[in-house]
Amino acid sequence: MFEAFQIGPFLFRSYVLFLLLGIILATELFLRIVRKENLRIAVFYRKGMWFISLFLLIGRLFAILILYRVYVQDPLRILIFWDGEFSIVGGCIGIAIALFIATYRERQTFLTWLDAMLPPMTLLFAFDWFGRFLGALSYGKPTNMPWGVIYESMQVRYTVPVHPVQIYYAFWFSIVTFLLLLLHKKRFDQMPRFEGSSGVGFPTLLGVFLGCLGVVLLEYFRGDFALTVFAKLTDFLFLTLLFVSLGVIAVLERRISPRFSLMNSIAVGFGTIGYLLLRPFITVASIEWRFSQFIAVLAMIAAIVYVCAYRFKYRNL
Repeated sequence: MFEAFQIGPFLFRSYVLFLLLGIILATELFLRIVRKENLRIAVFYRKGMWFISLFLLIGRLFAILILYRVYVQDPLRILIFWDGEFSIVGGCIGIAIALFIATYRERQTFLTWLDAMLPPMTLLFAFDWFGRFLGALSYGKPTNMPWGVIYESMQVRYTVPVHPVQIYYAFWFSIVTFLLLLLHKKRFDQMPRFEGSSGVGFPTLLGVFLGCLGVVLLEYFRGDFALTVFAKLTDFLFLTLLFVSLGVIAVLERRISPRFSLMNSIAVGFGTIGYLLLRPFITVASIEWRFSQFIAVLAMIAAIVYVCAYRFKYRNL
């Protein structure tokens, strides 16, 4: 594999090069979408350092969390930020956090900005995974399929053909990006003919759902070490009810009294404690999930509840 390219005396890692290329193209695509949808881009120019800082910080924290065993054994490695360990998903979450704060202060619609962010994010994920393929990172399980690849790298623990799961991911996110761009074009073209009904939130819902679905399915082909979570189906049912209750409160926040809001918070707290106490006695079998699969399911549930609650609360969007 082409883990690195040498140009003169300089050695460049393939993964880093494709990650930087993805960031450049994703930024350009984001700016094009923002201009096309007439969003106020000035917020990015004024708070640019905040976006960059949270992108790097949260991306690094996610990478440390995923590889926590390595950093527990060698805590000083946390300070060696040039070791190449970075989570692009965490970086995008950092940008989303910064964007949420900025839009809240500017009194802009956060969901509209999320719609504009999703295509660049999925494009960035596609470049990220292709870079991982060249860099022998996040490799797959052994396979007898004719398209299996053999890595001659110290980072890969298999010497037999493995699934090119990185290519699966890159192809999946490329398709998602294409669908989201088609949706944006169709929505923009039809907007003038629909008296303000622009379908705000649907691109976010579609992008998050398809992206998370790809993670849940394709992670089964991964063969590298990862943080695992043992979760029961009742866990997801409880978390769904929790997110739904939060969504209902968000919709009705102006119609309920502070006393009722406090009572609801207490009920949620006691319900959570009660479930944790009863969980060992629930006979439903636990399923081993990779940490990324678990987070993907949570993100899918949270996105559905958030978009539905936001659209119900602001029906004029």
